[in-house]
Amino acid sequence: MRNTTSKVCRQSPPKQEPSSIHRFVNGDRHAVDCDSTKCYHASTAKVEMTAAAMADFGELPKGIRDRVLAVTLRLANWPEVSGAKPLRGEVAGAFRVRTGVYRIVFRPHGDRVVIEAIGHRKDVYED
Repeated sequence: MRNTTSKVCRQSPPKQEPSSIHRFVNGDRHAVDCDSTKCYHASTAKVEMTAAAMADFGELPKGIRDRVLAVTLRLANWPEVSGAKPLRGEVAGAFRVRTGVYRIVFRPHGDRVVIEAIGHRKDVYED
């Protein structure tokens, strides 16, 4: 019997394999309905937060915290993160993802993504 809580994989197989169906079970990276020779999944990144980002997160309203948590789950798919924009100037090398008027500033470090700041767009980039 199949697990009814499985999710369809968002990563497409190469164009020559259009009939391949990918599924994840409960967010796990184990492909259930996938021929192992046709399954192509990106490696996941480990998402970490600095102490400052944790403090920023604690000060957010509850509804915003839920949205930020959803974004951190997306960051685990780095570099396949939609909406990530590189920053310029003094913070070059960092990226930001937005959720409403809030921004999550992060830096990729190999197979890790470090969240450095979380806050309202008017003051998240200030030191």
